[in-house]
Amino acid sequence: MKNGNLDYTQKASFLFEVIKRYDHYISTTNYKTALTMSFLSAVILGLTLRMLTLNTGNNSNGVAYYLIAFVVTLTVFTSLIAIFYLLKVVFPNTKNPISPKSLIFLFSLLTEGQPESIL
Repeated sequence: MKNGNLDYTQKASFLFEVIKRYDHYISTTNYKTALTMSFLSAVILGLTLRMLTLNTGNNSNGVAYYLIAFVVTLTVFTSLIAIFYLLKVVFPNTKNPISPKSLIFLFSLLTEGQPESIL
């Protein structure tokens, strides 16, 4: 039953601890991503509604209005890009080890060793 210094039950419990740690990392990442996406959605909604309430008729300076519109559009665009990258974190690519298209790539875990060789 002994294999080196650790027996089978100790190795199995170690593997379960590693799985629990990865599960904790994944759930923490998902929580942070959801929090950031909700913040970015609120920013997009708030800026869009605020921009709709502004009208050019009440403004004496049209250049300032167009500058504000440009900054709001730029902020909304960068927020949408950030949401796109956050979605790439939540849904990682685990199929192609040569050119991963996600920010998190888990294929290296599979190549370290099969469970039979670890146990």
